[in-house]
Amino acid sequence: MEKFKNKKIISYISIAAVVIIIAFFGSLFVFNNNLIGVENKIKAQIGQLENKTDDEIKNALNEAIEDGSLRVSINANPVFIKGTDKGNLQIENHPNNKYNLRCVITANTGKNGKEETLYQSGLMPVNSHIQKDVLNKNLEKGEYDAVATFTAYDVETDKAVGKVVTKIHLSILS
Repeated sequence: MEKFKNKKIISYISIAAVVIIIAFFGSLFVFNNNLIGVENKIKAQIGQLENKTDDEIKNALNEAIEDGSLRVSINANPVFIKGTDKGNLQIENHPNNKYNLRCVITANTGKNGKEETLYQSGLMPVNSHIQKDVLNKNLEKGEYDAVATFTAYDVETDKAVGKVVTKIHLSILS
């Protein structure tokens, strides 16, 4: 029983660590050429801030960085009792995001040697989540290394504006 509690605590710590890492790196790499885009945006703002106080400059730079960030969250190890049952995906489009999200989970399940789409969330508006859901494909019992790709969409135009990719591990118990 204590081993189960320890595994559960380690699982929660792992999930929290993955969410923090995703949020950090996601804010850096979410958009195509994000580092260049943010740097150019910041440079443009700096060039137009003559006669501003240090606090005004700092606030303008912080605002530019916040505009380009994206927070995503997913369970690092979703568990499914059977391949046809709902599992605890815990996908979230954070309320502070400015973009709708779509999450697609892919993996090489070993049958044909190719990446297969295992799950598609559909469009997730800002401040929404999917606690549990079924996979699009019935997987056999086992452990599967997978990739969750979050695509961000402009809420006005529905145009894709960037992606965040993270590794996850699916467990099918029976």
